[in-house]
Amino acid sequence: MLSRYWIERDRGTTESRQQFVVLREKWPLAFPAKPEDVRPLAIGAAGEIAAAMGWSPPHTLGVLGARCIAKPSFAMTNALLSTASRPK
Repeated sequence: MLSRYWIERDRGTTESRQQFVVLREKWPLAFPAKPEDVRPLAIGAAGEIAAAMGWSPPHTLGVLGARCIAKPSFAMTNALLSTASRPK
């Protein structure tokens, strides 16, 4: 039997497509529609998003993970590489 954590996280993953529409409406700069405008979220952003949306932290991680972590898009990969600090 799955723990409550994984049940909530799986629900977030399943609902991610619909929830991303809501996130994009609430924070259009953080969740842009154009792939070239995608940037990594700040550390701790998931907790702030969970609090603002009234979601549980596992649900929020499921929503964000389905779009950013589990299946990295070309846009997210480019955003991570372009904003990462590199030694000169």
